[in-house]
Amino acid sequence: MSHSSVQRILINDDPSGRHRAGEIVTLTPGYARHLDRLKITMRATPENLRLLEQQRETIIARDEEALETARRLASIMEGIQLTIPRSANEQGKLYASIDKREIVQALKEAGHEINRKQVMDLNPPIQTTGWHTAHVRLHSRVTVPVSLNIIRPGELDAAPLFDDAPYDEPPAPSPMQQLADKLNWHPVVILAPTDGEGYVRRSVEGRDVARAITRLIDEFAKAEEITVRPIVTEDQITPNQPIFAVGERTVHVQLSSETNTAIMTVYVVPSIGAAENRGARRGLGQPQWILVNRAALDLR
Repeated sequence: MSHSSVQRILINDDPSGRHRAGEIVTLTPGYARHLDRLKITMRATPENLRLLEQQRETIIARDEEALETARRLASIMEGIQLTIPRSANEQGKLYASIDKREIVQALKEAGHEINRKQVMDLNPPIQTTGWHTAHVRLHSRVTVPVSLNIIRPGELDAAPLFDDAPYDEPPAPSPMQQLADKLNWHPVVILAPTDGEGYVRRSVEGRDVARAITRLIDEFAKAEEITVRPIVTEDQITPNQPIFAVGERTVHVQLSSETNTAIMTVYVVPSIGAAENRGARRGLGQPQWILVNRAALDLR
């Protein structure tokens, strides 16, 4: 393991959505200290690893309950559209960018209690009137898009009063946004030789994750499920840190300079025989096993 990284056991989800409860993760010392202060990690000592094995089922059950709650809320919020009045010039340029607090307040007025940390970073910032999309993270594995209609205060009184009145439809998603939606929370499988104790013989680097995602995009393109076919580089992946052990990691993939970001789960699994692999991946579920046959990246 590099001297510039440390291992931690997560006892609660990472609030950034990068990692999940029950994971053993490799972190930079600074980020590890940050999570330590939030009291959601413990050091990956032999004693704590044994404790994790004893309590893993409880941790996973608690996480699954939170996941189900988030999915129910996501189904309620599906298709939500919010109107936020803001001062702007004649060209529609806002005098100040929309911030997370305004989105949280608009959601609250619509009946949804969301805190500011759940609103994902607005990149690029919202600086014009019209339709925009923000994303709210309800769980490390559940993100819901929110359509925002930014209008000048004088236009609010002229807004339609009835649901069947005509209104401006949100713009159709761009091909790159369609790709981001397609990739969002899609598993990425990387087969890596291990030492038999769960550690990979060669660390899985950001470029390996980028190659695996590019292979997946190629598969979607071959099936004519998408119309764009970008090559992903390691600079587009966050966090871009080596993976030293078998397990999973949540990464953010910035597909373009626009707000086209996908959140994906990377599974690093032993590159062993097919029959043994099927048993080793039992916990990953059928969709991941199908993906292994379809677009897994083999580092052997």
